[in-house]
Amino acid sequence: MNSSNLLKSILVVALLASLPAIQPLKGASAASPQLAQAMPNLLAEIFNPDVSMKLESGFNDSFDPTSRHVKFAADGAPDSKTTNIGKPSAAPAGTWNALGCGLNNSVYALELAGSDLYMGGSFTDAGGNTSADRIARWDGSVWNPLGNGLNGPVDAITVVGTDLYAGGNFTDAGGDADADRIARWDGAAWHALGSGFNNWVQAIAVVGSDLYAGGNFDDAAGEPDADRIARWDGAAWHALGSGLNDNVSVITVVGSDLYVGGSFTDAGGDASGDGIARWDGAAWHSLGSGVNDSVYAIALAGPDFYVGGLFLNAGGVPNTNRLARWDGTAWHALGSGLNGTPDVVTVVGPDLYVGGYKLGAVSDTGDDYIARWDGTAWHALGDGVNFIVEAISAAGTDIYIGGLFTDAGGNACADYIARWDTGINQFYLPLVVRN
Repeated sequence: MNSSNLLKSILVVALLASLPAIQPLKGASAASPQLAQAMPNLLAEIFNPDVSMKLESGFNDSFDPTSRHVKFAADGAPDSKTTNIGKPSAAPAGTWNALGCGLNNSVYALELAGSDLYMGGSFTDAGGNTSADRIARWDGSVWNPLGNGLNGPVDAITVVGTDLYAGGNFTDAGGDADADRIARWDGAAWHALGSGFNNWVQAIAVVGSDLYAGGNFDDAAGEPDADRIARWDGAAWHALGSGLNDNVSVITVVGSDLYVGGSFTDAGGDASGDGIARWDGAAWHSLGSGVNDSVYAIALAGPDFYVGGLFLNAGGVPNTNRLARWDGTAWHALGSGLNGTPDVVTVVGPDLYVGGYKLGAVSDTGDDYIARWDGTAWHALGDGVNFIVEAISAAGTDIYIGGLFTDAGGNACADYIARWDTGINQFYLPLVVRN
């Protein structure tokens, strides 16, 4: 379909949605005057006589998802048809692309904010920009530093409005020596959050006006009960109950609750909180009987979420090898699980993307470090990458990945960062015409 017809189709839907409900009278052949005056010429340009769409080569109208029902009659008795504005009849297979000429060392964190992609890691050069120490911004064309960067690795990034928060193992952010393991970038300068932490920060999440940080620390700016997790209210750090008894690797927000994964076996005194636990703002709760080893990644998928890590058993369910799904009540396997360790899981539409080390998810070449689960089976992403994937972020049809690799699908310029173009047209606009 050309752009003109697509625009007209959208106008049809918008106009019909704005009109009052139009119910044809029994036995009547005349259309509503309001609709009859507005629609005939436009409909004739968009629809064939059988109410199928006038589509150009390469499109079809066989896809029929949940649709808007539109009732109208024009130039005669009401009819009942279903049509769709269309989709490509065959999607391309997908391609790997470099971002400039990449970075000079590993990427551990990615965060998309509008058209900008932020990344953190161990690198000290981004596409030739030697001021990009451990953190940088890709604007779609060139690399940009964030001030003078940081003096140690960055493991976590989150963007809130115009502010960016970074966590890791640094002790100086742009010259601010109080920025121990966590700092805020306001678009122009770096700022400390209190006096920071006494050890590594590996995860950051925001709920309302509060920022949560998790990692290996057991002291947050003098708060001794802030074991492995703490809350920043804009002025001071606070403990979450009695904290956790071992490392936190990931924090995910669901409503006002935090889901936390790591190597801990006790969450606030709950000895069932093995590897994963929920904080409701007042207390810690286990998820069933938890998992039997570390959790490194959590990804939301509607009411469910996926969990990846070192575990071989989730809640006693068979085949939950290193990857499992929690539905709010019980644990479920995804196929027979994975052979290697997932470091990151991300949901994009109906698919789950998993990155890590020697995943062994499918037999295709290229699945060792990144793979896609479609709900039934695993798929490789082209020829994949040549080493570990640590971070994934998605926008539209693009999947950005970062890690320890230096080649993506044969693209030798994709050093530590790459973009996978799924090649899928995700814009489908169904139109249902029904009496």
